[in-house]
Amino acid sequence: GSTAGFLNMRVDIFVVSIMFAPAALGWYTLAIGTGELLWQVSRAFIWSALGRIGSDPFTDSAALVARVTRNTLAIVGSLGIIAFIAGPWLIVHIYGQSFEPAGTALRWALPGLVAYAAEVALTKFIILQLTRPVLTILVQSTAAIVCAALTVAFAGRFGIVAAAASTSFTYLIVTAVLVTVFLRGTGMSPGRLLLIQR
Repeated sequence: GSTAGFLNMRVDIFVVSIMFAPAALGWYTLAIGTGELLWQVSRAFIWSALGRIGSDPFTDSAALVARVTRNTLAIVGSLGIIAFIAGPWLIVHIYGQSFEPAGTALRWALPGLVAYAAEVALTKFIILQLTRPVLTILVQSTAAIVCAALTVAFAGRFGIVAAAASTSFTYLIVTAVLVTVFLRGTGMSPGRLLLIQR
C-alpha cells in the first residue's frame, strides 16, 4: 500500500523527466515540492494520532479520524489559498524570472495537494479498522496509472501544467474514494468528516 501510494505521488515526476528537458523537470519538481510543504503543517498531529487510529475502539477511532481530517482540510485549505495567491510571486522572487512556469504549475496542483493532505488518516483507518488494505492498494495503483496516462496524453500540448493538473485530479479522486469508503464504513455524515466544527 505504501509503495502504491508513493508511486502515485511520484509517477508524474517520472513522466515529466522522460518527456521534457531538465529545466522543465526543475520547474515541475519545484512546484510540487512547494505544494507538498503544506502537508508538513498537518503531518505532526496526524502522525501523533496514527497509533490511536489503529488501537482505539472502532467508534472512538472513527471520531478521531473525523476530527483530524476536518482540521487538516481547514488548516491546509487555508494555507493552500495563501499559496495559490502568493506562491507564484514568491517562486519568481526567490528563484528568478526563469522559474515562472513553476508558479503556474503550483496553482494547478494545489486543489489535489490540499485534498490529499487528508489521505494518511483515512488510509490508516481503512486498513486498520475496516481491514481493507487491498482496496487502498487498488485505489493508489489505479490513480498512478491514470495520472501517468493523463500526463502523457496532455503534456505534449500543455507542458508541465498538464502534469500538475493530472496529479491534482488523481489526488482529488483518491481522496474522494477514501472519503466515500470511510463514510459508508462508519455511517458518519459528510459534514462531520469534512467541515470544521466548533
